[in-house]
Amino acid sequence: MDILQKIIKEWHVFFGVEKLRGVQKEAIDSAVEGRDVLAMMPTGAGKSLVYQVAGMCLDGVTIVISPLMSLIVEQEKYIRSFDIPVSSFTSMTTNDERTRLMNPEVLKGLKFLFITPERMSTLSFMNCLKNVKNIQRFVIDECHCVSVWGSNFRPDYQNLAIIRENFPLVPIMALTATATEKVKKDILSTLLLDKSLTLDCYTMSFNRPNIFYNVFQKDNRSVVKNMFNRLLATNNINHPGIVYCFSRADCEAVSAEFNVMFNTYVSTNHSAALKFFPKGLPEQFAAFYHAQTVNRDVIQQKWMDGKSLLICATIAFGMGINKADVRYVYHHTLPQSMEGYYQEAGRAGRDGGKSDNIIWFNEADVNKLKNIISDNEKTNADRNQKGYGNVTEQTVTNSLYGLNKMVEFCRNKTVCRRLLQLRHFDQDFKV
Repeated sequence: MDILQKIIKEWHVFFGVEKLRGVQKEAIDSAVEGRDVLAMMPTGAGKSLVYQVAGMCLDGVTIVISPLMSLIVEQEKYIRSFDIPVSSFTSMTTNDERTRLMNPEVLKGLKFLFITPERMSTLSFMNCLKNVKNIQRFVIDECHCVSVWGSNFRPDYQNLAIIRENFPLVPIMALTATATEKVKKDILSTLLLDKSLTLDCYTMSFNRPNIFYNVFQKDNRSVVKNMFNRLLATNNINHPGIVYCFSRADCEAVSAEFNVMFNTYVSTNHSAALKFFPKGLPEQFAAFYHAQTVNRDVIQQKWMDGKSLLICATIAFGMGINKADVRYVYHHTLPQSMEGYYQEAGRAGRDGGKSDNIIWFNEADVNKLKNIISDNEKTNADRNQKGYGNVTEQTVTNSLYGLNKMVEFCRNKTVCRRLLQLRHFDQDFKV
């Protein structure tokens, strides 16, 4: 039996699959052979599975660099539930755990270590790693962040060349779901993979055929009502979904409006509601989620468990959330870039089922976003809270470029949305 299929058969509950798909097998084969890998796969295509299977096939510790705490927390929690040695080194790590992880003998005993790019680029941790003799591979997740043109630029990602400089014989795996040709070149050069003699690149189509994409005109007075009516028309009222909002205040206001509409609908259409919810109504139809939300983990878990159905959230929500049955993602406000839009919309339909993505668009939102991006008087803390990163001339230029591409997409009423999306990523739409 093929070693990969043997591993998957033995660990099928952990991996959640019975067979590999797309370019997963090819990428894992390359990793098991000790080669460098760049894999560009669409959201929902199973990028994490690639490094997990490779990590389980070989001895040693896999070090995963990841940009988001939510992603790290979910992955670490899941892997630990199978009694696999795993830990993480982030800003949330306790002082005692940091001290423990700075011991090379402790790191040698792990199967996976998750770490943020900020921690990875510190001299003290790099010196510690040099005494770990069984590093199997470095995995750089969301590797488009190395590029100033990436959708979630993080300055410390540009320091990750230190991996190849300090560990020239340890393979690197770089993974992303959003990379144009320009960003791909940036990834390869920044990580020094353009000089690799063993590099294998794998690209899948970014087309998600099960997701329906459209743009509707936004009327601020009735946008939530239109969204609610859309849920009824598409029979998604009883399915989980996400509505992305511009600000914390919007998240709270939109969720409250949804709850009023849902309660009114149930009280005036009781028999119809019972058909949608034969097992009983949810504890709460809509909840909100943003950086200042109290008990965010509790709110997220209730949504995961189906006790609430709709999350009204800022763009920080969603990455690393392993919920396959999300049936719709609506954008109450214009996404910031085509890359961000693709990531956010792609959180629907990961089970392959038909899913709905709608942007509610108006010109007022465009002006609001442009003003925020261009306003250099705002503090970096305020901008980071909204997901725009530090204020520099380059980041402002790039953010405005990304927003303009998104506006072009929304204004275009003649070309297929799917085609426009794939063209942005330098791909053809093949039926």
